[in-house]
This record gives sequence, C-alpha cells and structure tokens, in this order.
Amino acid sequence: TSRRLHAAGSLPTPLIGRQQEQAELAERLRQHQLVTLIGPGGAGKTRLAIQVATDLAQQFEDGAIFVALAPVIPVEGVAPAIAAALGLRLNGATRPEDELLTILNERNLLLVLDNMEHLLEAAPFIAHLLQQAPGVHLLVTSRERLRLQAEQVIYLGGPSLPPLTRSSPVAQSDAVHLFVERARRLSSDFSLTPQNELLVAQICHQLDGMPLALELAAAQVSFLPLNALVQRLDQALHLLA
Repeated sequence: TSRRLHAAGSLPTPLIGRQQEQAELAERLRQHQLVTLIGPGGAGKTRLAIQVATDLAQQFEDGAIFVALAPVIPVEGVAPAIAAALGLRLNGATRPEDELLTILNERNLLLVLDNMEHLLEAAPFIAHLLQQAPGVHLLVTSRERLRLQAEQVIYLGGPSLPPLTRSSPVAQSDAVHLFVERARRLSSDFSLTPQNELLVAQICHQLDGMPLALELAAAQVSFLPLNALVQRLDQALHLLA
C-alpha cells in the first residue's frame, strides 16, 4: 500500500485575502491534473499554493507534498528533487525520470512544484508524468506558463488596493489588511487610524499591492514614521525607475 504523505512547506504567517483565488485554484485542481499559478516575483504564489495544497491534502490518498525547485539546476535535477521531497531513494538502475514515473504510477497525490520558471525545458517530462501517473495532480508556480496542452493557467496579481480618499473604507482592502497585520507582528502598538489610513493606502499603491513588498515595508514601521516611509519609497521607486 502507498504510504501517507503530508503537505510539506508551512505558512509562517496567515494567508490574508485571496479567498476568490484560493477557491478557484482548489476547484481547478479537483477537475484538472495540471494547474499553473502564474505571477510576478513577490505576488504570493508560494504562500497561496501551500495553503491550497494543505487544504486539499486529505482529498488525495497519498496527501500533498511541496517541492522547492528554486535551487534546482540543471533541468535534469527536477526528477531527483521530486523524489527527494517524496522521501524516495532512487536506485540508479534506470534514468531518474523513468524510475520516478514507475513509482508515481501507483500514487494518488498532489505535487506542488514551486518556482519552475527557470526549468521550463522540463515541460516534456511534466507532460510524460501526467500520462504515466494519472493519479498525480500538479500545482506549479511560475512566472511563465509551461505551454502544455493539459495546462490550466491562473494569473495572480496583487491583492485589492484601497481608495486614496477618506470617503471610502480603506480598511476593507486586502493590501491594507496585509500591511497592518504584518506591521503589528513587529510593532504591537501599531494600528490603522483615521490619522494614518491615507498614508497606509499610499504605501499600498506605491508598491502596487505586491505582498512581498508590503511585508518588507511593514517591517520598517517599528522605527520609521509612516510619512517618512512614504517619502523613502518615493525616492527608492524614482531611483529604480
């Protein structure tokens, strides 16, 4: 019998917002064997993928497993990386790809292949895996699609941005919620107030609502006033531009 696998990877902080994307991703994975989550760096693809895989793990006989591909080079390292994440020891009698596919043929599990944009040449292997292991579903995170016929693609942008006027509720924005939650983790006395909400909204717009950028900015609030942070972001973005 196949042994139980549990979702690897963890969420150091809670997933904020993304309810619609989370539901769509889960539904696509139930119906399709390959789903690719595409978005720019810092959009929160990995965090969302781990959350969805954790939620769906019980629906697969062998659970879900997370495979970190960012450090994997060259493309021939993809199969050994998957095997290592599964806790498998390949005996080397045949090609790693063939040996892995023989094992996966009998498995029913969800594989999260994280950060695959630099390994797009492995697409033919992924296509072969889908054919040889019909019980395996793949959730791929990447900055580019794999361009496979079976591929379902979901594009991930930044979370919802707040209005820049006092006439609308700033706090309902997912980007603001994320910034405030992360800021509170490092500065427990920080809160969203009528006095600072437009500054927080401005920061969210400056960073296009990108989760990683918001988290990095939120880490500054314990020693930098919000108006100074806005000014520094303006200067930094001007320099980058």
